[in-house]
Amino acid sequence: MNKNPYSSVEIGPLMRDVKNKICHHLELLGLLEDDYGMELLVAGNIISLDLSIAQVYEQVWKKSNQSSNLTNSNLLSPNAVNSSRDCPPMTVTYRLQVCFHH
Repeated sequence: MNKNPYSSVEIGPLMRDVKNKICHHLELLGLLEDDYGMELLVAGNIISLDLSIAQVYEQVWKKSNQSSNLTNSNLLSPNAVNSSRDCPPMTVTYRLQVCFHH
């Protein structure tokens, strides 16, 4: 999508709002009311659309980045903690659900 990263302020508070932003951008308007046609993944985890963006950022994205940084660069400073500014913008991957009828 153009204009990455997006601010959650302009998208809305929920991961459902992220899904709807993607649907509008890709012109998949039929999926706006369908919570099962598209999955959102953050750090390899399927995310519930009812969760807030802030919850997912703190509990999934930030934790996955902290653990990867601990194994890479923070080995020299055991008291180092990743602050929000050290964490990159959250990456959300979408996956369409396709059903084939015979």
